[in-house]
Amino acid sequence: MVTVLVAAGVVLICTAMWLSYDAPTIAETSRGDYTCLAPWDLVVNEADADPQGEAMPDGAQAAALCREAGEERFALAVGSASGGVALGLAAVACSIVAYRRDPEVIEVSG
Repeated sequence: MVTVLVAAGVVLICTAMWLSYDAPTIAETSRGDYTCLAPWDLVVNEADADPQGEAMPDGAQAAALCREAGEERFALAVGSASGGVALGLAAVACSIVAYRRDPEVIEVSG
């Protein structure tokens, strides 16, 4: 049971890391598919979401879509990390309960 909780927690934390660093791609811009900055940069570092390089006619719209996609993905990352931490704490609680219920651990006074 504890192993399953720890494994699931690790998977959720790894997923959170992937979600926060993997740059989303928006479709249907004047350049075709456009890859935005990583959600971590957009949300935590408050990076400029404006497309780099040659000016785009729909640059402001692309920047708004990038910011929205980054914020959504970062919110998912935070939720995933929170779930991973919660599962880790549940594993610790299960370990403590299992340790206390072990008949060899219980001390008999007298």
